[in-house]
Amino acid sequence: MIDGLRVGYAWHMKGTIIAVSLQHRMSILEVEPGMYSVVELVGGDEIELGDVISGDLYARGHHTLFNESRHRSFLAVIHTTCQTTGAQETSS
Repeated sequence: MIDGLRVGYAWHMKGTIIAVSLQHRMSILEVEPGMYSVVELVGGDEIELGDVISGDLYARGHHTLFNESRHRSFLAVIHTTCQTTGAQETSS
């Protein structure tokens, strides 16, 4: 990987699996603080909490992603991406 670009692939980001539903083969990736992608595992090995995943993690649709923790590719569908907002402090 060279500066986040894997030769032969589109721009790749890295994210960490923070939630997994093995029954539904769904997971949530934290791509950067406050930014998340909902990913469905279509083919390949199982993924676990804490696994580091790389790929075009913001693009919806079918993609081949790479599990950096297990050194294996897998097929996935990115259903959505979302951003959370932190609680704001208020002063009285």
